[in-house]
Amino acid sequence: MERRDLAAARSFLADDFAMLFPGGARFTRLEDLVAHGGGRYRWVKKRFERIDEAPGMISANSCGSKLKAN
Repeated sequence: MERRDLAAARSFLADDFAMLFPGGARFTRLEDLVAHGGGRYRWVKKRFERIDEAPGMISANSCGSKLKAN
C-alpha cells in the first residue's frame, strides 16, 4: 500500500474483504481507501507494533502509530 502497488496489495486480499476504520469508515476497494486519505495527507506510513489475529476467523487488527505529512 505505501508503495501504491495496489495490484500487489490486492493479491493478499479475499474477494469480499472489508477494511474498517475508527469513525465508521469502511472500504471494500483499495482505490477508495487511497482516495479517502488523498485529500488529507501528502503521504502516510504506519509503524506496525503488533498485528492481532483471531483464531478460526479471517480477521486481523493492526496496532501502531501513523507517520504523516499534512
